[in-house]
Amino acid sequence: MQSSYSRIFLASLPEAERTHFSDASALELSLKKHWHETKKKWPDWEVSIEEFLPHWASRLVGLEAPLQALEKLHVPELYLAFACSLEKTDAIAVFHKLYVAKIGAALRRMRIDEALVDDLLQMLLFRVLVGSEERKAKILSYGGRGSLAGWLRVIAVREARTVLKKQARELPVSNVEVFAAKSTGAFSAVLELADDPEFAYIKQHFRSELKTIFPLALQALELRDRNLLRLDILDGLNHQQIAKIYNVHRTTVLRWLDQAEQNLSEEIHRQIKDKLDLGDTDLESLLRVVRSHLSISIGCAFLDDEQSES
Repeated sequence: MQSSYSRIFLASLPEAERTHFSDASALELSLKKHWHETKKKWPDWEVSIEEFLPHWASRLVGLEAPLQALEKLHVPELYLAFACSLEKTDAIAVFHKLYVAKIGAALRRMRIDEALVDDLLQMLLFRVLVGSEERKAKILSYGGRGSLAGWLRVIAVREARTVLKKQARELPVSNVEVFAAKSTGAFSAVLELADDPEFAYIKQHFRSELKTIFPLALQALELRDRNLLRLDILDGLNHQQIAKIYNVHRTTVLRWLDQAEQNLSEEIHRQIKDKLDLGDTDLESLLRVVRSHLSISIGCAFLDDEQSES
């Protein structure tokens, strides 16, 4: 008679695949051995073996020798990947601790620009850890037949090469420049909202200078502030998705974004004072417009309605 582990495991397989596991007792022993090793490594995660077994079994479908493959699977790492896909905070924290630095090191060995390394790392973390209605988190495709670190390195290098090839075909622009190019028009549009007569003179005589303010302000921000604003404004991620990328609580992301928006608003003010030759009256008029139309809700100026956080 089949014991509980082997019964769930076999029930998760297509009928044709079950014939590879004719010895239920041996299968049960193998499953228990791997599960014991896995729970010894990750004892406190709230993912039961009953939840994990169907995913575990699916990693063997279509293999020529699944019984032998079962013995060679990296089950603790497979369990880690599965727990991350379920958004278990402890598992995601371990993932960040063990693997993010290794991914970054693999990218740096390609001798690419440090700013691009950071962009690629954030993009990879998003694709690997964050799922949506349209696609599953990529970490669910980890098969466990090799180390998770090796699997992540392959993905990182492949994605980096794709981005570098694309840049070679196009104008080589940095993330800051892309963000600035897409956001400058929005900043100009915000300024156009001001229709009071005293501001008309400033718009008429400093239109081109005003368009340079936003890119300069962006470039002056700290890297994390720029990335947070990009993820929130340009990529349209919600706060929970950003929290998974940075391995922090959603409230921390909210606090970071508030500070990033404040820093950007203050930097815009500073750039206006430094770059534009305005008298005190005109300067105060422009700063008032920026404060009233930009710093209140800068994100709303750049996001389409369909990108807004639900």
